[in-house]
Amino acid sequence: MKTINTWAAACLGAAGLLLAQAAPTRQGRYWAQTITGSAPVPPGGRLQVLASAEVSLRGEKRSDVAYWLTKRIPEEKEAVARRQLEQLRLETFRRGDTLVLSLGRPVGSRCEAWLRLSVPKNLRQVRIASQAGSIEVEDLAGGLDAETGAGHIRIAGLEGALAARTGGGSVWLEAINGSVRCISGGGRITAQRLAGAATLITAGGEVAVREATGRLQVRSGGGNIRVEKAASLEALTAGGSIEVLEASGPVRAETGAGAIRVRGARGLQAGTASGTIQLDNVSGAVQALAG
Repeated sequence: MKTINTWAAACLGAAGLLLAQAAPTRQGRYWAQTITGSAPVPPGGRLQVLASAEVSLRGEKRSDVAYWLTKRIPEEKEAVARRQLEQLRLETFRRGDTLVLSLGRPVGSRCEAWLRLSVPKNLRQVRIASQAGSIEVEDLAGGLDAETGAGHIRIAGLEGALAARTGGGSVWLEAINGSVRCISGGGRITAQRLAGAATLITAGGEVAVREATGRLQVRSGGGNIRVEKAASLEALTAGGSIEVLEASGPVRAETGAGAIRVRGARGLQAGTASGTIQLDNVSGAVQALAG
């Protein structure tokens, strides 16, 4: 029978954290445990999440931050599993108007962790930093800074500015109204419905943009670039192809080796070292150089 230990009003630091935790249970070759809790955050305040885990966050109509932390470890002995799981703790504290959640991983730990958060949608700023796990965020009215050492990033429904960085994972963006600066160490970047100025950079992956109504800059260390609809566009790749289906403003497209195809633009500067250039429905001044 599962044992639940509940602290009705446990206060950790200055955060006033309410939590409940279930005893570890056997799940196949793993021992697993889930801890739930909540903590108050000032109206319009900030949230900082530092976690050695995969993180998913959703903005909702609420006044506190609720969390669900799931931990597991591949281990035969229950006593060993309990000790390892206990070492993976979520700490909370306040720094001014910022609520900080910190989940550290001891050196040599074999534990895996997933942190799910439900937060006030009107937070002014959210910062999430994960050592290697993925980050997924939905529905925030403020700004977001998301960084992971290697995992993927998925952001949908953001009113404020976005800064997203991953050491090598893919990035997926949708419905971002603020400015965007996105950097991947080599993964694919996919974006749609970007309303503000956007800069998308990957060291080697492909970039695909369905719609960007602000100024768009795209750079790849070697992957293909495809933009379906944009205002003004600057697309640079070291070796992939570039395809632009529609641009209401000027386009600059340069590649070190691939082909360039632009179907619509008002002004064009295009260059490729060893590919072809195809133009259709391009008005205004045109400069095109194919090697």
